[in-house]
Amino acid sequence: SWNLDRVEILKGPASVLYGSEAFSGVINIITKDAENSPEETELTGLVGGGDKSSWDANGAFHAVARRGPLDLALGGYLDGGQGPDYSNFVKTGEYSQVNREIRTYLLDHGNPYRDNDRSSKFNIDLAYSPSSRVQVKAGALYWRTETGAGLEQAQLSFTNGNVIVEQTHLYASGEYRFATVPVKSTLSYHFMLDNFWSRSQSTESTGDLPPLLAAFNVEKSKLNVANLQVDYFPSVIDNYFLA
Repeated sequence: SWNLDRVEILKGPASVLYGSEAFSGVINIITKDAENSPEETELTGLVGGGDKSSWDANGAFHAVARRGPLDLALGGYLDGGQGPDYSNFVKTGEYSQVNREIRTYLLDHGNPYRDNDRSSKFNIDLAYSPSSRVQVKAGALYWRTETGAGLEQAQLSFTNGNVIVEQTHLYASGEYRFATVPVKSTLSYHFMLDNFWSRSQSTESTGDLPPLLAAFNVEKSKLNVANLQVDYFPSVIDNYFLA
């Protein structure tokens, strides 16, 4: 929760805002930004080990600074791990009798059967409030996850592979509150670039890095959202209206 403001759970389709895969619901994680966080600096880290030479390490930082009408927030997260080595089990007939001999040869002369994971996230948010009725905000967010794999099936053409998912977000907004009427207007823009990669590596090992055999972009999509919102806060009722 070091960099988390709130979590929104949306039931039902929301493909207009979150892409074509958001057909049953969305879990939207809202991170802290320059406006909703106190002025602070946090730094955390953790390292641990497990069975069969597995390990994991992660670190994170979050900082908020304020100078007059200007608020700045920075955040980042890095995580890496090495999964347990299941090579001995994958060599057995209990795993599969199909291609057992060649599978054993590949595991003995290439990479072991283990899953390695990497993930990272970086964000920056800027808020400028020259008066109580005007505010301008801008920011960027980048995150990437990489999940590796050993000999998942009885493949003969490659020893291992990995899947990479990454997103880049750029966003900006301007807010204006009218002085004579209880109305607020907000103009915002959000750009997102989404990538999904799958890669396989050759059985011709060159140390710890077998040469890349194949890589293909499963999905590469862009999202552009421009939004104009008008909020009305009537004094006679404890509620508000927006369009």
